[in-house]
Amino acid sequence: MSNRTSLKLALFAGVAAVTCVLTSELGASAQDIPPGTPNVAAPLTGLRARDPAKFDSDLRALRAKELSTPKLKGPFKIVVAGDIIETYPFAQLSDPTIQAVFKIIHSGDVAVANMESNARDFNAAESEIGGLEGPKEIAADVRAQGWTLLQRASNHATDQGTVPMLENLKTFREAGIQVAGSGRNLQEARAPQFVQTPKGRVGLVGSFGGVVTAHQGAPSQQGSETDTSPVQIATYQVGFTGGIPGVNPLRLTKFNLVSEDELAAVYKMVGLDAAYLRPGNQPRAFDPKAPVNFRGTWFKATAEKARGLTSYDMYADDYGQIMKSVREGKESAQLMILAMHCHEGPGGNGEDGLAPPDFLIQYARAAIDNGADMFAGTGPHPIRGIEIYKGKPIFYGLGSYSYMLNQTPAGYDRFRDNQQDPLTSEFTDRELTWAGWPENRDIMDGKPMDIEQEESILSEAIYQDGKLVEIDVTPLDLGNGKSMSELGIPHVATGTIAKDILMRLQRLSKPLGTTVTIKGDIGIIHVSASGQSQ
Repeated sequence: MSNRTSLKLALFAGVAAVTCVLTSELGASAQDIPPGTPNVAAPLTGLRARDPAKFDSDLRALRAKELSTPKLKGPFKIVVAGDIIETYPFAQLSDPTIQAVFKIIHSGDVAVANMESNARDFNAAESEIGGLEGPKEIAADVRAQGWTLLQRASNHATDQGTVPMLENLKTFREAGIQVAGSGRNLQEARAPQFVQTPKGRVGLVGSFGGVVTAHQGAPSQQGSETDTSPVQIATYQVGFTGGIPGVNPLRLTKFNLVSEDELAAVYKMVGLDAAYLRPGNQPRAFDPKAPVNFRGTWFKATAEKARGLTSYDMYADDYGQIMKSVREGKESAQLMILAMHCHEGPGGNGEDGLAPPDFLIQYARAAIDNGADMFAGTGPHPIRGIEIYKGKPIFYGLGSYSYMLNQTPAGYDRFRDNQQDPLTSEFTDRELTWAGWPENRDIMDGKPMDIEQEESILSEAIYQDGKLVEIDVTPLDLGNGKSMSELGIPHVATGTIAKDILMRLQRLSKPLGTTVTIKGDIGIIHVSASGQSQ
């Protein structure tokens, strides 16, 4: 027998011996497995296979400890603000009331806001230019102002499409700013992003809440949003399926709240629509506790106090996966933030309309329960109240940090709605845009100015050893009443304007159990050792 034949027999005997051992351990015979086919039916050998109930319980206990244990030592400050709508740089301005804003931002260990406008290289742009958009230099300008962490999931993130959206992410990251909330697919858009500081790592998950699309303005509505494309929602990449770029969504279903009698009337209208009848033309029995859909609009019965308002349900998969991302972020960082940009409200008029809607309260509190150290909400340009929940800050509406809406090009409908031809009109884009926003329309109508959209806040959340101890709120004047070229730039507000802003914040925060103390031109929220507003 040759040496080569002996070697082959020895190898065959070794493989056979291993096969016998494996098949014995796995409970299968060699005859059950076709030659050359892996045994895909082999049982799992991870820890969970031994005792699934104990495995799940142990991991959840480990998670609870990880999410609830403060990780930072010493003082730490997060500076947080609302929408950055910037269409040209302004960090170089020497006005001391503007520079005072930047000084506060730079005082933070990290500074977070919602970047609603887009930065484009106009010389290299291969797609349309317009909307809330500025030159690529605004990215470096935003960094020079002090911002280090930006949420990029909003209704304007994809105004020019998904390719420019991805260019935006690159532009801001190259400027030294980390961004979250949008990406090449839903995995990336939904994932936490991090900024490194000398004291620890801070994570951010960005999200956008909306009912199907961001813009639902009627054709007769005066406003360029009727010319703007809907926001692009990212989709999961699974194998070769999906992977559409866009923003991280929290999809919502909107319910109009009506009385039982009104719901019954809606149900009768549904019964007249053959498309809603069951087979055999038999409508289901009316149930006052069940919502009714009439031609795409949902109605739900409610108590008289809430009649005329709106309620929202969150899409369960979005909700659950975003909370998982928050946990993932907190397990990888010393501090974690969830940001949300949405325009949905409870309905109502005046300050009642600035109360947070039901889903936003549930969403923000769940973020804290899942490890977030802060919830930062934006969308409505007027501010909303602040809640201290389990010792953590919830900003339901931070208003706007900068608000350069009048510097953006006017859409075709802005000319149409004012009976103008864009090619022959004597009025400039600036004039028609300036006249199109509510506060300026009030001037032209001879009414008192609606200044709530031109007044905002800049907040400093101060932590000690990982626990929130205080929030300092600086009121901002965004140039209300100034010339067109100065509108939208933040100034530290003083005097009567500062007092009006802080008193509004007091009124909006009180129903949320938060006491805002006004000291001079600053608002202060003290947080006790037990995590309560004092």
